Amino acid sequence: MIPAELPPDEHQRQAALERYGVLDGRPDALFDNITRMVGLALDVPIALVSLLDNDRQWFLSRYGLNVSQTPRIWSFCGHVVASRRPLEVPDAPQDVRFADNPLVLEAPKIRFYAGSPLRTPDGHVLGTLCAIAPTPRQLTDAQRELLSLLADQVVEILEQRRRAMELTRALALALTGARLAELSDHLLCALDDRGALRVINAAWERRLGLPAERLQEMNLVEMAHPDDRPNLKRALRQAYDDPTCKTSAQTRLPLLDGSWLRLDWDIARRGDSLYAAGLAA
Repeated sequence: MIPAELPPDEHQRQAALERYGVLDGRPDALFDNITRMVGLALDVPIALVSLLDNDRQWFLSRYGLNVSQTPRIWSFCGHVVASRRPLEVPDAPQDVRFADNPLVLEAPKIRFYAGSPLRTPDGHVLGTLCAIAPTPRQLTDAQRELLSLLADQVVEILEQRRRAMELTRALALALTGARLAELSDHLLCALDDRGALRVINAAWERRLGLPAERLQEMNLVEMAHPDDRPNLKRALRQAYDDPTCKTSAQTRLPLLDGSWLRLDWDIARRGDSLYAAGLAA
């Protein structure tokens, strides 16, 4: 037996596999339909969606096979991942790479194997969609094309699931962030490089005693104590000109009773806006 070598991108490939979040998951009808289709269309008793994990091949879907995983060192699919090309083995006992492989000598006693790579959009091969039979044979050109097209379909389903998962996570973070911003006693805001307020959180209204509608029409620089305006202008301009820079400034903002609220500001640019957080000094 000649085990497959690890591909040059193994570290990145493993990270890409884990991003899909499917390892050790439950059976999935969409993938099971594909392996069943392979089994029926290619007239083979076994069809698998095989994903190469660190030291095992784990079957995301299996048609005609009871085990959920086998050692990676035994895998035919490892050769597909290493070469990044489809692999067809007409008669495994006659192939020096597989003749004494436990999967050939014992159940499922593989004689014929055909695997098409599951290649991600960024070029990593996660595993294979493969067809297995206990008798020697070869695929027709049409069958090879079908196996390749269905392998692409497996990856497309994985991609759709990954995008949906990332969108759900991003929405959850955004909603959590918005809720935390409303609960915070810090004065949080988005503003332009000249200090015009675009978005503010509820703390502005609570701390300054002015309605939010009026505050959002105001300018932070113009609101600040006259002595604080030059430093604040400088901090805003520096943060806007250098998106990698976080600047700070101290200001006083007027309260309704004529006193001043002292604030320490952290300011940074994201996209076309400046974002500032004011902590009462």
